[in-house]
Amino acid sequence: MQREPEERPVRLLVTGVGGAPGLDLALTLAERGHKVAGTDANPLAPGLLAPGITTRLVARADSPVDYEADLLQVCADLQIEAVVPTVEHELARLLSLKDTLAAAGVRTWLPTPAAVAASTDKWTFHQVLAAHQVPTPATVLPTEIDRLPAGVRLVVKPRRGQGAKDLYYCDSAEQARVLCQLAPDPIVQQRLDGFEFSADCLVDRAGRASVVLRRRLWVAGGLSMVATTFHDEEAAESVRQTLAAVGAVAVRRAGLHHRRQHRCPGRHDRDQRQVRRRVRAERSRRRRSGRAVPQRPARPARRT
Repeated sequence: MQREPEERPVRLLVTGVGGAPGLDLALTLAERGHKVAGTDANPLAPGLLAPGITTRLVARADSPVDYEADLLQVCADLQIEAVVPTVEHELARLLSLKDTLAAAGVRTWLPTPAAVAASTDKWTFHQVLAAHQVPTPATVLPTEIDRLPAGVRLVVKPRRGQGAKDLYYCDSAEQARVLCQLAPDPIVQQRLDGFEFSADCLVDRAGRASVVLRRRLWVAGGLSMVATTFHDEEAAESVRQTLAAVGAVAVRRAGLHHRRQHRCPGRHDRDQRQVRRRVRAERSRRRRSGRAVPQRPARPARRT
């Protein structure tokens, strides 16, 4: 009987290990025998203390010079062979670094520039979904507020942004016009009722998507801190349609609203509990040994 070839360990860099998709992926790859490094811009991210992976603190993606310098330094220091991003706002920076990384022998798995634009610009995202007949809330620019249905509750938010920053709720078009002066480059959307969930997805190069739905139980600053998995085929199919419309590939997380509640805790809940226990144990061990929290890589001095 022919044996399957053994998988060669690869030196991989997973970004965004402060979030569930990045941390889960990094730990799973490490368990399969790969040499995994993880990065995050939040010094308090629990993933930076996760056992079994090498971690580094890097600059935020909205600081392009520092982010690119940090990422390239990590790849050079740890001899990374491939980068797997799990943070959407890093995608544009990584696209600009694609050739530089390839020249250094680092492979990437990235969507097209059009897919990145649709993933990071809420107005473009709405237009793409509408063009593909994927259900999406009524969305307009500030100059088109009168096109929204009368008597509905509204949300004013920036076209580009995350973490519920500069997000405002209101009950009328008049209030929305005022709030548009506070939010940078805003859009106005119809506010939906229902529970909010996110979807952790892996899309292969053929467009086949695996989808894990997570209901958000505790949200702080727009970020999901506690969640539980559930199964709902209608919601999962909506996610797949959204991924296909945008043209997403690789690892992605999407946040959506759903009108039905169907909770079915599963393997991912148990995995998250195990991760939290391991992180707490690692934090205690480092505290006893006096080991410091991972630091950003040292940069060479800049020429003046």
